[in-house]
Amino acid sequence: PLPTLEIRSSITSAADSSTSVTGRDFALQYCERGRKSLAAKDYAQARSAYKIAVEWDAQLAIAHSGLAQVYTQIQDYENALVEWDLAIAIDRSQIDFYYQRALLSKLLKNYYQVLADCKLILERDPHHPSARWLNAVALVKTENYQIALFNLNQHIDIYPQDPNGYCYRGICYERVGQFTEALADLDRAIALRPRQPVFHHARGRTRQQLGDLPGALADFNLTIEHKPHAAVYDDRAEVHRCLGDYLAALQDCDKAIELNPKSIGTYFRRGLTYAELGDLELALADYTTTIDLDPEYIQAYIQRSWIYFRKAEYDRAKRDCQSAIALDQG
Repeated sequence: PLPTLEIRSSITSAADSSTSVTGRDFALQYCERGRKSLAAKDYAQARSAYKIAVEWDAQLAIAHSGLAQVYTQIQDYENALVEWDLAIAIDRSQIDFYYQRALLSKLLKNYYQVLADCKLILERDPHHPSARWLNAVALVKTENYQIALFNLNQHIDIYPQDPNGYCYRGICYERVGQFTEALADLDRAIALRPRQPVFHHARGRTRQQLGDLPGALADFNLTIEHKPHAAVYDDRAEVHRCLGDYLAALQDCDKAIELNPKSIGTYFRRGLTYAELGDLELALADYTTTIDLDPEYIQAYIQRSWIYFRKAEYDRAKRDCQSAIALDQG
């Protein structure tokens, strides 16, 4: 293709010689160039074409939506979101614009924006399966488990072979305390897609709640083998602690904190483990760190007060007990 300046010069000349050709006509031509470049993964050329289209006609929604897609591909999510906002402001009739913005918001973990966009989509098209699925995921992420269950039931009715639907529904059941139903769904998800780390992590948590510690340990081991992360090390540490394997629990706590130094619950769990091993000073340090990170962590005050009492530091023990009572009553 011609260099950008030459193309713009030739088109400007054409505009001067023909009053029947409008700025929108030129904008649409550049949008087509942008579309082809985007399909060819030539993102620099696509961005240039769409930007020129916007210069010709700033009220052309497809130019902004094209730019949004380019920015998403090059991982410039902030500008992508700006362009989706502009496209929607210009043309509110395009459901796909809302859906694409919802997808981007999910990527940015802005789940309340996902819910807002999906709500609008589903009001216009109650049978939009992709929006209903995205809505269900956002509901799970925002801990609206009962409402999420309604959406996931509909999703599974339509897609009975989708393992992700069973996994998310299993997570919802686990969060609301329906552990038998959760285990059935997670077993189903794993049967449909074996050795998926996310599925095994969720099933491990459910097995742990049901008291099946060896089963939970097996699921957490598989998860760590394929996709290690702080949360699963923290969960496995608790299983090791409950099984009395305190050294293994400490190793997993250390790894979880290495991966996520702000893993508040892990410091508390490591403090419990140190206390069970009789190392009260290290336990005290971890309880203090827990409280520093979360001043409303009631159990940390309770456990720290017990250590202060053992050390005959009664004023500090009393203050921690008072803090725990105040938080509980608040």
